[in-house]
Amino acid sequence: AEIMKSFGRIDMLWNNAGYQGQIKPTLEYDPKDFAMVMNINVTGMFIVLQSVAKRMAATAEKGKDDDEGSSSHSFSIVN
Repeated sequence: AEIMKSFGRIDMLWNNAGYQGQIKPTLEYDPKDFAMVMNINVTGMFIVLQSVAKRMAATAEKGKDDDEGSSSHSFSIVN
């Protein structure tokens, strides 16, 4: 909201998540800990992306989104 108030639009989002959680063998990994990793790295990034994309679409400006996950994989979406 502050960005929109100050600048009127969003041109780019750098959306980065990289929480790796505990380091242990898969058979010992607690599903609750795995769920937290997924909530931070996947759900959190989705919520931010969706919120910003709605604002970008509303201003009818072309913008760029860079999403970078914990595996250092990234992709861009140009509206």
